[in-house]
Amino acid sequence: MVNVQNEPSLLKKVIFSYFPNAKRPPNAGTRKRWEKKIMEDLEKFGIKNWRRDTLNRDLWRDLINAQVQSKPVHPQLKQLVKNYKDKADERRAIQTQIGQGNPPKKVIEVLVKNMNGLYTCPNCNRAFKPQEITGHARTCAKKWCKKNNIIGCK
Repeated sequence: MVNVQNEPSLLKKVIFSYFPNAKRPPNAGTRKRWEKKIMEDLEKFGIKNWRRDTLNRDLWRDLINAQVQSKPVHPQLKQLVKNYKDKADERRAIQTQIGQGNPPKKVIEVLVKNMNGLYTCPNCNRAFKPQEITGHARTCAKKWCKKNNIIGCK
C-alpha cells in the first residue's frame, strides 16, 4: 500500500494509525466481490445459463427456492414476545429510577459480609458466597428485596 511517491498510502495510514510501523496483519482473509458471491451461488444451485432460466419466471423461482427452508412458527411465540416486553419494561423502570436519582442496588451492596467473607440471607439466615446470595435473596426474601430497592425484584 504505497503511493506513487513511495510513501504509505492514506488508506494504510488510516487503518494502521494506532500501530505505527506495523505491517498488514497476516491471514486477514480476502473479501469476495458481489459478483463472485453470486457466481458461487449459481454454481451451488447448479444453474448453468441464468439468462435463459430467468425468462421463464416459474422455472426461475423453482430454481432459486430449491434450497430454501421454511420453519414453522415457534409454538410459544406469544409467551416469548411477552417475556421480551416484560424485560424491556423492567429495563425502562430501572432507567427511570436512575434518572430520578434512586438507582436500584445489588444485594451484596446492601448486605454486610461476615468474618468468613460470606453473606447472610435476611430471611432464612443461611450463609452464602457473593455469587450465590443474589439469586437466593431474590427468591427467598422478596419483601426485603422490594423494601431495599434491589435490582431484579418486582
